[in-house]
Amino acid sequence: MKIVFTGSGSGGHFYPLIAVAQEIKALVDE
Repeated sequence: MKIVFTGSGSGGHFYPLIAVAQEIKALVDE
């Protein structure tokens, strides 16, 4: 499964994307 996460230039969108990506990775690894 391939998922692309994108965000704008501000760092405010970056950290929530990391959290979501980690949770999805944890679900896929199960």
